[in-house]
Amino acid sequence: MSTSPSLPPRQTVLDDINCALVLAQHSPLPEPAVRVIDRLRDDIEGLLPAARTAAKRLPEGTRRRDVGLSSVAFADKLLHTGTEGPCEHRLRLWAKTAGTMLAYSSPPSPSHRREAGR
Repeated sequence: MSTSPSLPPRQTVLDDINCALVLAQHSPLPEPAVRVIDRLRDDIEGLLPAARTAAKRLPEGTRRRDVGLSSVAFADKLLHTGTEGPCEHRLRLWAKTAGTMLAYSSPPSPSHRREAGR
């Protein structure tokens, strides 16, 4: 693992998530599942620093911040410990985690900024 991974392109992460979810529907063999999980691992590793920063910037004492920090901690743990179980479950877990890190690391949309200002 590199010490400072670059932020992966959003479309690449979305493609990897989609690939994992489609593969999970078809009871994959371990080899293709591992290849997709490795791509998701790289995606999460690249997204994690920006997601952590974004979660820390959420307002103190809010549920949003607690959930954000918890999600980041889970992703960090997943990177270091991995998962066990059926391939389809592992693919879904890695895909969901990558999607969550993508959401936190992406700049908020204009409509989201308006809602946050209410």
